[in-house]
Amino acid sequence: MRLILASGLTLFEVLISLILLSLALLGLDGMELSALRLNHRAYFSALAEQQVHNLEERLRLVGAGEGLGQQVAAWNQENSRILPRGSGRVSGHYPEYQIALFWGEKREEQGECLSETFIL
Repeated sequence: MRLILASGLTLFEVLISLILLSLALLGLDGMELSALRLNHRAYFSALAEQQVHNLEERLRLVGAGEGLGQQVAAWNQENSRILPRGSGRVSGHYPEYQIALFWGEKREEQGECLSETFIL
């Protein structure tokens, strides 16, 4: 009987290498999805920060005068248009205000919040 030496890869070795390669690619895909999710979250956080500063400027312009309720109502309309489920709340009185802005997929109490104390 003669032994034949085979060189190269068997079908089983190729199958194992393809399985390992597919698992590695799935891991990379998971990391990419996580990065996209975090990027999306950072985008909305930046929008929320801009909205809070927008209201601070509006409150500076209004001061202790009339029209505070109108400015807050207009600001909340913008929040609901720009942020997912965006809503804001202003408490306090002239010259110190507490501004809270909520957004996200969950209800107001459970979503993300940006809160800032602001003194004119």
